[in-house]
Amino acid sequence: MSRKSKERVAYDALKRMNLTRDNNDPEKDPYVPNRDLAEKLGMGQATISRARHALLNRGDKIGFDLVYAWRWSGDKKHAKIGVTTIIGLDTRLAGTFHPTDNTKLLGVTECRDREEAKKHERDILNRLQRTRPDREWVIIDDAFNEMITKAFIMPPNFSL
Repeated sequence: MSRKSKERVAYDALKRMNLTRDNNDPEKDPYVPNRDLAEKLGMGQATISRARHALLNRGDKIGFDLVYAWRWSGDKKHAKIGVTTIIGLDTRLAGTFHPTDNTKLLGVTECRDREEAKKHERDILNRLQRTRPDREWVIIDDAFNEMITKAFIMPPNFSL
C-alpha cells in the first residue's frame, strides 16, 4: 500500500473514533492507542500519529489533499506552491530547513483528490511569475496576492 493510501486509511479510521483517552463521544468509536491501531491497520505508528495530530489540530473541516503556499518568514519576495495531504503538511514544511528562518504558511486550497490538487497547482503556477520555469517558487507580486486572497483559505484552527 502506498504512503498516501496508508494516510487515507489512518485518517478515515481516526475520524470515526474518539481521538484522545479523555474524549467520550458516544457517537464515535472508542479511543484506540496509536500502537494498537497501527497494528490493526498494518502500518507504522508514525502514520497514525501524523493523522491523529492533523485531526486534533485541524479537525475534519478541510479536504484531505490540498495545495499550499508558504514563504520564509524573512522573505517577502518569494513563495513556494506545492501539493500534499493534510496529514503530510506538518512534515512537508518542517522538513524544509533554513538555518536562520522559519516557514510561514500563507494558505491552503481544499481539493477532492490528488489529481485535482496537481491540476490546481499547475494552473496556479502557470498564472504566476516563477523564479525558474522548472520550480514551484514564485514571485510575490500583485498577481500572487490576488490569487492568495481569492483561491486560498486559512482555516481558523489551522496551526503547524
